[in-house]
Amino acid sequence: MKFLKEYWYIVLLVAILICAISLLGVTIAKSVQQEKEYNAWYNSLSPEEQAKEQARIAAKREERIQRYEVVSVSQYVRNETNQFGAITDTDICYAFSYIAGNNLQHVDGFEHLDYGLTKVIIGDKDMYIVDTNGADTHRYLQLTKETLKNIKIVN
Repeated sequence: MKFLKEYWYIVLLVAILICAISLLGVTIAKSVQQEKEYNAWYNSLSPEEQAKEQARIAAKREERIQRYEVVSVSQYVRNETNQFGAITDTDICYAFSYIAGNNLQHVDGFEHLDYGLTKVIIGDKDMYIVDTNGADTHRYLQLTKETLKNIKIVN
């Protein structure tokens, strides 16, 4: 009994941790079960119904994607310095303007991050694409090969 009086908070923390782990396990099992049920339902559909379902999913995905026309873009090098003025990091950044509705918007400091939420990609039009997927928002600066070849580099 003396152990519980002195270390009650550790016992409580372990109990909470056990509950959280079991709840996470139930959530994962439920998600796996839902996916299995959906796959079984999808496989039971005729090819025409499967095509309709794929179109529905694609339309739902398109609802969360916004596309804007990019009207100007430049590239520059951004240096990060420490307190003594020494350069500690160098990034290649993009500044661009795009049309959103009737307004001209400007983005400065856009970086291509291989494993991040911002990327520069090659496409058939110069566009700024914002894809909101739950908690994440992926942002793409889509440029044509011609634009990339003729981009203005500002120092």
